[in-house]
Amino acid sequence: MCHPTANAVVVFSAGLEGRAGTTKASNGDQILVYNKMVINVGGGYDDSTGIFKVPIKGLYFVTFTCGKCYNYNMGAWVTKNNHDKLICVFDDNNGNSRITNSIVVEMEVGDDLRVFLENGHTILTTCIRTTFSVFLIKRM
Repeated sequence: MCHPTANAVVVFSAGLEGRAGTTKASNGDQILVYNKMVINVGGGYDDSTGIFKVPIKGLYFVTFTCGKCYNYNMGAWVTKNNHDKLICVFDDNNGNSRITNSIVVEMEVGDDLRVFLENGHTILTTCIRTTFSVFLIKRM
């Protein structure tokens, strides 16, 4: 965890990559665990659980992108503290695509963010088309 200082930096960005090329949630909604870390300054992201825990109170920019696989439905969302759906994406067309959504949200120390894939839905995991990033904009 980051030690709160006036110049504290909190930034996390990772992608999801899998050998099969797709991930499907088949036993209920599934937390996505991003396994290709790009940066994790402040130590907020736990790559064993897929959960980002807020180390410093403030305004955070949250963004995620999901790669949609041909002929599969894709639905995913970000939750705050495992119950408030902040942002979501959904696509039921027949082509491959990538869909991104972003939000700015006020967070308290210990709040968490997680991305869920909807039960029965599939995302692409080749070439890191599915990503999750969070960064502190302003301390509060």
